[in-house]
Amino acid sequence: MQQNFIKCKITRNIRDLYSYNIWRNDILYDCLKYNIGKDKLFIKILTKDEGLYFKSIKGTLNHILAADILWYLRLFERKEIEISSKKFNINEVSNLWISEDFESFLDHEDGIEWFKIIENNHRAMNNIYLESINGLIEEENFEFYNQDFIYYDTKGDKKTRQRYMCFLHVINHSTHHLGQITAILSRNKVKNYPEIDLSYTFDN
Repeated sequence: MQQNFIKCKITRNIRDLYSYNIWRNDILYDCLKYNIGKDKLFIKILTKDEGLYFKSIKGTLNHILAADILWYLRLFERKEIEISSKKFNINEVSNLWISEDFESFLDHEDGIEWFKIIENNHRAMNNIYLESINGLIEEENFEFYNQDFIYYDTKGDKKTRQRYMCFLHVINHSTHHLGQITAILSRNKVKNYPEIDLSYTFDN
């Protein structure tokens, strides 16, 4: 009984963590959309090469979404997924890590149109994660995240990992790159970028 309670608690903790992930993504995209609406030239801050590992905020947002998609497909053992009427194949997404060309992952010649695409796809991906997690809770499938699973990394090497730890990586990965994005916004004197630390969710 105690063991089942712990497994149930872990799954619900995962839901809470991902709800936090959605909250911080939502307020960041709301901030960026507000600034674009206020000043069309703001998009240049998002597309400018700022010396980040993935060059720009654009490249970094694309990278976060690509990683979220890749890990979702791995965690739920799927080959492809449809998001906002676009299909993403696990092999095609994996190849991004070889080319490191994340700026072209989701792209448009018009920067504002690119932003609409990344925002819609990222919000939709977040909802897919949450719906899948809630589905496991409704089914009382509390074994899922405690099980090991097999996947192939972007180099083609076979890996065996616990789902729970890989899920934590998804959250931590976003935290790492969102910190880079807010640092660039601060450096560009964007005054209204949001506080996205976990503690700020306690009053929501």
